[in-house]
Amino acid sequence: METTPNQTISSFDNTFPYMDIARNITKNYENQCSEKVRQEFYLLLNINYQRYFGTTKTNRFFHFYFETLPNYFDYLPFWKQEEKDILAKFTFAQDLRESLFRHDHEWMDLFIELLSKELRKMDPSFIHLALNDGAIKQTTNLIKSRTSRISLKGWKVLHSKLDDIVESGKN
Repeated sequence: METTPNQTISSFDNTFPYMDIARNITKNYENQCSEKVRQEFYLLLNINYQRYFGTTKTNRFFHFYFETLPNYFDYLPFWKQEEKDILAKFTFAQDLRESLFRHDHEWMDLFIELLSKELRKMDPSFIHLALNDGAIKQTTNLIKSRTSRISLKGWKVLHSKLDDIVESGKN
């Protein structure tokens, strides 16, 4: 199976037109917030821009992908309470149970709030469609349950940017 660049959305893409603003926001917190959370924030923005404003109407692959997403949530913290209760019966260790069902979203909420303030006058339609609670929850579910990690080097290889790869230890 082969994946082509036009069939991927990554945190390294600049699909979201205001990514420079998002990167400036997260840069202020890079010593306090993990790189993983910042990359998930960029991915969320790229996915939601692609989904609500991008080429989903013209790109057959993404149109089909977004139109056929299931209505249930695979990411454990988003399961319905009855389902969590059933699973909890089989999970005796309290800390494991809590870690399975916990979704730490404080940094993501902060980044979305700060970005919304910046975009309020520039692009309120993006905030309304792509940064509402439902869109964020749905995209978080996608990120947590249907993504694969890729390094920046892997992204450059996928996008045929081999000349941009810098070996560690070399300038």
